[in-house]
Amino acid sequence: LSEARLLTQQIAHPKAQLIEAFHAGHVAMFCGDMDLHLRRMTDALALARRLGASRAACYIQSFLPGAALLAGDVPLAISLGSQAALELREPYQRRYLAAALVDLVRALAEAGELDRSCHEAIKAVPLAWEYGFQTELARHMALLALRLDRAADAATLLGYATSQRAAPRNALEIRCRTDCDALRQMAECSLGPSLARAALDAGGRLDDSTAFALAISIADSGSSSDPASATKSSDA
Repeated sequence: LSEARLLTQQIAHPKAQLIEAFHAGHVAMFCGDMDLHLRRMTDALALARRLGASRAACYIQSFLPGAALLAGDVPLAISLGSQAALELREPYQRRYLAAALVDLVRALAEAGELDRSCHEAIKAVPLAWEYGFQTELARHMALLALRLDRAADAATLLGYATSQRAAPRNALEIRCRTDCDALRQMAECSLGPSLARAALDAGGRLDDSTAFALAISIADSGSSSDPASATKSSDA
Protein backbone atom coordinates (compact mmCIF):
# COMPACT_ATOMS: atom_id res chain seq x y z
CA LEU A 1 0.00 0.00 0.00
CA SER A 2 2.88 2.38 0.75
CA GLU A 3 4.35 1.59 -2.66
CA ALA A 4 0.97 2.22 -4.26
CA ARG A 5 0.70 5.61 -2.58
CA LEU A 6 4.14 6.58 -3.85
CA LEU A 7 3.26 5.51 -7.38
CA THR A 8 -0.05 7.38 -7.18
CA GLN A 9 1.79 10.56 -6.25
CA GLN A 10 4.19 10.07 -9.15
CA ILE A 11 1.51 9.22 -11.71
CA ALA A 12 -1.04 11.78 -10.47
CA HIS A 13 -3.83 10.04 -12.38
CA PRO A 14 -7.41 10.02 -10.99
CA LYS A 15 -7.98 6.32 -11.67
CA ALA A 16 -4.75 5.43 -9.88
CA GLN A 17 -5.97 7.51 -6.95
CA LEU A 18 -9.26 5.62 -7.01
CA ILE A 19 -7.55 2.22 -6.95
CA GLU A 20 -5.31 3.32 -4.08
CA ALA A 21 -8.26 4.75 -2.14
CA PHE A 22 -10.42 1.64 -2.02
CA HIS A 23 -7.48 -0.68 -1.42
CA ALA A 24 -6.49 1.55 1.49
CA GLY A 25 -10.04 1.05 2.75
CA HIS A 26 -9.66 -2.72 2.50
CA VAL A 27 -6.32 -2.69 4.32
CA ALA A 28 -7.82 -0.60 7.12
CA MET A 29 -10.71 -3.08 7.43
CA PHE A 30 -8.49 -6.14 7.69
CA CYS A 31 -6.19 -4.35 10.14
CA GLY A 32 -9.11 -3.34 12.37
CA ASP A 33 -9.22 0.44 11.84
CA MET A 34 -12.93 0.59 11.05
CA ASP A 35 -13.27 4.38 11.20
CA LEU A 36 -10.51 4.74 8.61
CA HIS A 37 -12.09 1.96 6.55
CA LEU A 38 -15.36 3.90 6.41
CA ARG A 39 -13.63 7.19 5.56
CA ARG A 40 -11.50 5.74 2.78
CA MET A 41 -14.38 3.85 1.18
CA THR A 42 -16.57 6.96 1.37
CA ASP A 43 -13.82 9.00 -0.30
CA ALA A 44 -13.34 6.29 -2.92
CA LEU A 45 -17.05 6.26 -3.79
CA ALA A 46 -17.11 10.04 -4.22
CA LEU A 47 -14.04 9.84 -6.48
CA ALA A 48 -15.50 6.99 -8.54
CA ARG A 49 -18.67 8.97 -9.13
CA ARG A 50 -16.72 12.08 -10.14
CA LEU A 51 -14.78 9.98 -12.65
CA GLY A 52 -17.91 8.30 -14.00
CA ALA A 53 -16.46 4.90 -13.04
CA SER A 54 -19.87 3.33 -12.55
CA ARG A 55 -18.83 -0.30 -12.01
CA ALA A 56 -16.17 0.70 -9.50
CA ALA A 57 -18.75 2.88 -7.75
CA CYS A 58 -21.12 -0.10 -7.44
CA TYR A 59 -18.33 -2.25 -6.02
CA ILE A 60 -17.39 0.37 -3.44
CA GLN A 61 -21.02 1.14 -2.59
CA SER A 62 -21.57 -2.51 -1.70
CA PHE A 63 -19.04 -2.18 1.13
CA LEU A 64 -20.38 1.02 2.68
CA PRO A 65 -23.29 -0.32 4.79
CA GLY A 66 -20.93 -2.87 6.32
CA ALA A 67 -18.25 -0.22 6.79
CA ALA A 68 -20.70 1.93 8.77
CA LEU A 69 -21.72 -1.09 10.86
CA LEU A 70 -18.10 -1.93 11.63
CA ALA A 71 -17.54 1.69 12.64
CA GLY A 72 -20.51 1.45 15.03
CA ASP A 73 -22.83 3.82 13.15
CA VAL A 74 -26.06 1.83 12.77
CA PRO A 75 -28.23 4.75 11.47
CA LEU A 76 -25.65 5.48 8.77
CA ALA A 77 -25.52 1.79 7.86
CA ILE A 78 -29.30 1.80 7.42
CA SER A 79 -29.15 4.94 5.31
CA LEU A 80 -26.35 3.63 3.09
CA GLY A 81 -27.93 0.19 2.80
CA SER A 82 -31.30 1.68 1.88
CA GLN A 83 -29.66 3.85 -0.77
CA ALA A 84 -27.82 0.86 -2.21
CA ALA A 85 -31.04 -1.19 -2.28
CA LEU A 86 -32.68 1.54 -4.36
CA GLU A 87 -29.76 2.17 -6.71
CA LEU A 88 -28.26 -1.28 -7.38
CA ARG A 89 -31.01 -2.64 -9.60
CA GLU A 90 -29.28 -3.52 -12.87
CA PRO A 91 -28.60 -7.22 -13.58
CA TYR A 92 -24.83 -6.76 -13.42
CA GLN A 93 -25.23 -5.16 -9.97
CA ARG A 94 -26.85 -8.20 -8.31
CA ARG A 95 -23.68 -9.28 -6.52
CA TYR A 96 -23.13 -5.76 -5.20
CA LEU A 97 -26.78 -5.59 -4.10
CA ALA A 98 -26.38 -8.91 -2.28
CA ALA A 99 -23.46 -7.59 -0.23
CA ALA A 100 -25.30 -4.38 0.67
CA LEU A 101 -28.52 -6.17 1.65
CA VAL A 102 -26.67 -8.59 3.92
CA ASP A 103 -25.43 -5.69 6.03
CA LEU A 104 -28.74 -3.80 5.80
CA VAL A 105 -30.51 -6.79 7.37
CA ARG A 106 -28.09 -6.68 10.31
CA ALA A 107 -28.30 -2.90 10.72
CA LEU A 108 -32.10 -3.00 10.84
CA ALA A 109 -32.04 -5.85 13.36
CA GLU A 110 -29.58 -3.89 15.50
CA ALA A 111 -31.91 -0.89 15.38
CA GLY A 112 -34.95 -2.96 16.36
CA GLU A 113 -36.68 -2.46 12.99
CA LEU A 114 -37.60 -6.12 12.85
CA ASP A 115 -40.42 -6.04 10.30
CA ARG A 116 -38.27 -4.18 7.83
CA SER A 117 -35.25 -6.35 8.57
CA CYS A 118 -37.34 -9.40 7.72
CA HIS A 119 -38.66 -7.73 4.57
CA GLU A 120 -35.11 -7.03 3.38
CA ALA A 121 -34.03 -10.53 4.41
CA ILE A 122 -36.60 -12.06 2.07
CA LYS A 123 -34.70 -10.38 -0.79
CA ALA A 124 -31.26 -10.87 0.72
CA VAL A 125 -31.33 -14.61 1.44
CA PRO A 126 -31.55 -15.86 -2.20
CA LEU A 127 -28.91 -13.37 -3.31
CA ALA A 128 -26.59 -14.22 -0.42
CA TRP A 129 -26.76 -17.94 -1.15
CA GLU A 130 -26.27 -17.27 -4.88
CA TYR A 131 -23.18 -15.10 -4.46
CA GLY A 132 -21.44 -16.72 -1.51
CA PHE A 133 -22.47 -14.41 1.35
CA GLN A 134 -24.47 -17.06 3.21
CA THR A 135 -22.06 -17.28 6.15
CA GLU A 136 -22.33 -13.58 6.91
CA LEU A 137 -26.08 -13.45 6.42
CA ALA A 138 -26.63 -16.54 8.58
CA ARG A 139 -24.75 -14.80 11.38
CA HIS A 140 -26.83 -11.65 10.98
CA MET A 141 -30.06 -13.65 10.71
CA ALA A 142 -29.15 -15.29 14.02
CA LEU A 143 -29.44 -11.88 15.68
CA LEU A 144 -32.73 -11.25 13.89
CA ALA A 145 -34.07 -14.62 15.06
CA LEU A 146 -33.06 -13.83 18.65
CA ARG A 147 -34.94 -10.53 18.43
CA LEU A 148 -37.97 -12.46 17.10
CA ASP A 149 -37.85 -14.86 20.08
CA ARG A 150 -36.70 -17.75 17.90
CA ALA A 151 -33.65 -18.58 19.97
CA ALA A 152 -33.40 -22.23 18.87
CA ASP A 153 -33.41 -21.21 15.20
CA ALA A 154 -30.92 -18.47 16.00
CA ALA A 155 -28.53 -20.96 17.58
CA THR A 156 -28.99 -23.36 14.67
CA LEU A 157 -28.14 -20.69 12.09
CA LEU A 158 -25.24 -19.55 14.22
CA GLY A 159 -23.92 -23.11 14.31
CA TYR A 160 -24.14 -23.20 10.52
CA ALA A 161 -22.31 -19.87 10.22
CA THR A 162 -19.49 -20.81 12.57
CA SER A 163 -19.00 -24.19 10.90
CA GLN A 164 -18.20 -22.40 7.65
CA ARG A 165 -15.34 -20.39 9.18
CA ALA A 166 -11.70 -21.32 9.54
CA ALA A 167 -9.47 -19.90 12.27
CA PRO A 168 -9.40 -16.08 12.10
CA ARG A 169 -6.52 -14.62 10.09
CA ASN A 170 -6.98 -10.87 10.59
CA ALA A 171 -8.72 -8.25 12.70
CA LEU A 172 -11.95 -8.44 10.70
CA GLU A 173 -12.26 -12.19 11.16
CA ILE A 174 -11.44 -11.88 14.87
CA ARG A 175 -14.26 -9.37 15.14
CA CYS A 176 -16.65 -11.77 13.40
CA ARG A 177 -15.67 -14.51 15.85
CA THR A 178 -16.28 -12.15 18.75
CA ASP A 179 -19.72 -11.37 17.34
CA CYS A 180 -20.48 -15.09 17.08
CA ASP A 181 -19.43 -15.55 20.70
CA ALA A 182 -21.78 -12.75 21.79
CA LEU A 183 -24.67 -14.25 19.82
CA ARG A 184 -23.96 -17.67 21.32
CA GLN A 185 -24.13 -16.20 24.81
CA MET A 186 -27.47 -14.57 23.97
CA ALA A 187 -28.80 -17.91 22.75
CA GLU A 188 -27.59 -19.63 25.92
CA CYS A 189 -29.38 -17.02 28.04
CA SER A 190 -32.61 -17.80 26.22
CA LEU A 191 -32.32 -21.57 25.89
CA GLY A 192 -29.91 -22.63 28.60
CA PRO A 193 -26.45 -24.02 27.83
CA SER A 194 -27.44 -27.59 26.97
CA LEU A 195 -30.25 -26.72 24.53
CA ALA A 196 -28.16 -23.99 22.96
CA ARG A 197 -25.27 -26.39 22.45
CA ALA A 198 -27.58 -28.97 20.87
CA ALA A 199 -28.93 -26.37 18.44
CA LEU A 200 -25.44 -25.09 17.62
CA ASP A 201 -24.25 -28.64 16.94
CA ALA A 202 -27.28 -29.31 14.75
CA GLY A 203 -26.56 -26.11 12.82
CA GLY A 204 -23.00 -27.21 12.24
CA ARG A 205 -24.34 -30.25 10.39
CA LEU A 206 -26.73 -28.33 8.14
CA ASP A 207 -26.17 -28.35 4.41
CA ASP A 208 -26.56 -25.14 2.42
CA SER A 209 -30.08 -25.85 1.19
CA THR A 210 -31.43 -26.61 4.68
CA ALA A 211 -29.78 -23.49 6.12
CA PHE A 212 -31.32 -21.52 3.23
CA ALA A 213 -34.79 -22.83 4.08
CA LEU A 214 -34.36 -21.95 7.75
CA ALA A 215 -33.23 -18.41 6.92
CA ILE A 216 -36.23 -17.95 4.63
CA SER A 217 -38.61 -19.22 7.32
CA ILE A 218 -37.25 -16.68 9.81
CA ALA A 219 -37.65 -13.86 7.31
CA ASP A 220 -41.18 -14.97 6.41
CA SER A 221 -42.32 -15.31 10.01
CA GLY A 222 -41.30 -11.78 10.94
CA SER A 223 -42.36 -9.81 7.87
CA SER A 224 -45.73 -8.68 9.24
CA SER A 225 -45.57 -5.27 7.57
CA ASP A 226 -46.63 -5.07 3.94
CA PRO A 227 -43.98 -4.48 1.25
CA ALA A 228 -45.40 -1.05 0.39
CA SER A 229 -44.83 0.30 3.89
CA ALA A 230 -41.36 -1.19 4.04
CA THR A 231 -40.54 0.40 0.68
CA LYS A 232 -41.74 3.78 1.94
CA SER A 233 -39.53 3.37 4.98
CA SER A 234 -36.62 2.45 2.70
CA ASP A 235 -37.25 5.47 0.48
CA ALA A 236 -37.30 7.73 3.52
